[in-house]
Amino acid sequence: MIRFIDVMRDRFGVELVWRTMRAAEVGFVTARGYRAAKSRSVSARTLSDQVIGGETVRLHAENHGVFGIRKMHLPLKRLGWEIGRDQTARIMRAHQKDDRDGPRQASAAHAHEIRSDKGSTWFHPLKG
Repeated sequence: MIRFIDVMRDRFGVELVWRTMRAAEVGFVTARGYRAAKSRSVSARTLSDQVIGGETVRLHAENHGVFGIRKMHLPLKRLGWEIGRDQTARIMRAHQKDDRDGPRQASAAHAHEIRSDKGSTWFHPLKG
């Protein structure tokens, strides 16, 4: 939500985006929540995901791009990472390195149109 507001705020203004999202029942962010999210530091989980994500990209490339989630989990454990299979899957999906899933795509069924006097655009939340 925060990223979407950042993208749309120059075009439509923050207040219009909030009102439209609230009217479409897809938004939960208040002005106070938006400011808090923007001033918040990066979480420990995000930092570790970025580091481990780099390792998964490297290991995936070293193994000619054939390692899926189950095969990637074991080399990460051997390298000393304390990581579960579900966490491995989440990180690989975030880095789009699971050959079965392909890139994350938005569903047209979940798209929402945001209109203003300046024009309209579509909001597609990512599945994942």
